[in-house]
Amino acid sequence: MKKSIIRFLSLNIIFVLCMILYNYVHINMIEYDIKNHYDRIISASNEFYQHYLNTEVENKEPGIYTLSGEKHRDYDLSQGGFIVSEKSDVPNLNKYINLLYKDLTSFIDKDKIKTLSVVTPTASFFLPFYPEYVDLDEKV
Repeated sequence: MKKSIIRFLSLNIIFVLCMILYNYVHINMIEYDIKNHYDRIISASNEFYQHYLNTEVENKEPGIYTLSGEKHRDYDLSQGGFIVSEKSDVPNLNKYINLLYKDLTSFIDKDKIKTLSVVTPTASFFLPFYPEYVDLDEKV
């Protein structure tokens, strides 16, 4: 009887130590993954910001446009679009928004990214563009 109790206790101690070691290893792996994802998001944002600062601008009338810069009529906006609230110079960000989205989806699942948006004083860019975004700007 005494031997079986000692065996039971030693097996429990070994089991608990294995669980602690397993959890310690996985906590460190999760911490590394979170830090790595955070660093990649910051890096992608900084790269986009550099493009944003150096991009060309176009004078646009108020309205809804596709990311390619065409005035929205019956074009598919699922590939992105932007709203111009007043006549002004609008940065040409279509290529850079697509690059940022592609970079982010290389390590984040697409279904986890609802919308990628860039808001400037006179224009709002969205990828993908949902019809509900039209309500964000009362002037359009």
